[in-house]
Amino acid sequence: MHGYDHILFENIGKNIVNLSKYTEFSGLPYDIQAKKIRAGLKIFQSNKINVTTWVAPAHSFDETTLEALKDNGFSVISDGLFVTPYTDNNDFLWIPQQLWKLRKMHFGL
Repeated sequence: MHGYDHILFENIGKNIVNLSKYTEFSGLPYDIQAKKIRAGLKIFQSNKINVTTWVAPAHSFDETTLEALKDNGFSVISDGLFVTPYTDNNDFLWIPQQLWKLRKMHFGL
């Protein structure tokens, strides 16, 4: 899932992946973030699509987003600048992002 409405605002909080000054989620209270995540999930569920992976709009999300994602059944995040996938202390599997266009990598993913 890639956010809910994809309306991006000037960042009002601290991002985990600091690649953009815009956000749909960072800095918003838990209840608003969770509501957006549930609304996005409902669209997929109404089309019988099971979603477990999160790709943040503008690579912008915070610790509150992670809490709301976990509470709504997400277990995979595709974002961050890593060489290989890894599992964090909250049991999220992080899959490195592709940097804006497909290209052959000399090492890693």
